[in-house]
Amino acid sequence: MSDEKSNENAWSLAMHQIECCNCSHGCGCQFSGFPDSESGSCEALLGFYIKSGQLDSLDLTGIKVVFAAAWPKAIHEGDGKALLFIDSAASSEQVAAIGGIFSGQFGGMPFEALAGTFSEMEGPIVAAITMNTDDKHSSFSIADVLAVEQTPLINPMNGEDQNVHITYPDGGFFWNDGIIGTSKTMSIKHNMLSFDHVGQFAAKLKLTGLTLSTAMKMTYQKINMIQLKKHWSLHAVAIIIVAAWYYMFFLMTMNMAPVTQWSYLDIIVLFSMWSIMMAGMMLPSALPIFHLIDKINDQRKARNAPYAVSFYFIIGYLLAWFGYSLAITLLQWWFHHLALLTPMMNSAQLEFTCLILLISGVYQWLPIK
Repeated sequence: MSDEKSNENAWSLAMHQIECCNCSHGCGCQFSGFPDSESGSCEALLGFYIKSGQLDSLDLTGIKVVFAAAWPKAIHEGDGKALLFIDSAASSEQVAAIGGIFSGQFGGMPFEALAGTFSEMEGPIVAAITMNTDDKHSSFSIADVLAVEQTPLINPMNGEDQNVHITYPDGGFFWNDGIIGTSKTMSIKHNMLSFDHVGQFAAKLKLTGLTLSTAMKMTYQKINMIQLKKHWSLHAVAIIIVAAWYYMFFLMTMNMAPVTQWSYLDIIVLFSMWSIMMAGMMLPSALPIFHLIDKINDQRKARNAPYAVSFYFIIGYLLAWFGYSLAITLLQWWFHHLALLTPMMNSAQLEFTCLILLISGVYQWLPIK
């Protein structure tokens, strides 16, 4: 257990944000979490103008920032590279403050989580940044390094500007409402990053709720959390996955004895089978998230900040699927009791089979999925 005080600093930022990437105008990352670019990668340039902000008592208002990043796959799958540029008009204290916030060193979302997706990060690099924060025709550039220019989407029928927004009513990871446009220019060539994309996703945003308040710091300091030095949780997940698949391939037989009268043992065996199947099939898809949480924990441990180990998240994830396994076990018992399933657990009625297929198909289109 640990009750060490965090050395995180209290910061708040309200900013104009200009972003563009190599996805289509809808940007698959915004909807499914995965880029829809031709290469499957995510390459992005983001410009920020701090309308008001501070780190403790240090004023950060008026500073311009550019963040360039590239990930080989989806952002949450990691292994990204990033460059952080800060305008030369900033003082050395402001450069250090903004560098600490944007790199996640001072804690707080979304920067802390985003930092965990990078394997390489360079900066802060001080350079003269030119920026225009107009909602429809925004732009930013650094001479001989990078350039971004956004324009509105055009209605092909009448040639007029389209007023298109992507909105998250319950709040998004980085922003809640974005004015969507297209990239007229989007290019960078500097050290480890070099790309050029035109006519792809672009958005203009206003960020007002990014903070790490003193109240949050005090709350963090009062929370006692288990601290572990090794990433044993990921190794445990790997062992569970291998064991589950070994069971499904070599120990679980599909030629189960017919069940005519259910006993408590039958229910326990069926629940165990479903639980092992869920662990084997669902844990692999969550491994990138488990790894991201571990990387965030590494950053927090490095600065003696409290953290919740990924074991908690893994247990919660497994409990959710064990709950599903229990529900499906009881549902299967009930269907058998209604004679909708045979003793071999096959469908006993064509109508029942058709109904299950129909429900499954409709479910795929429901927001609850």
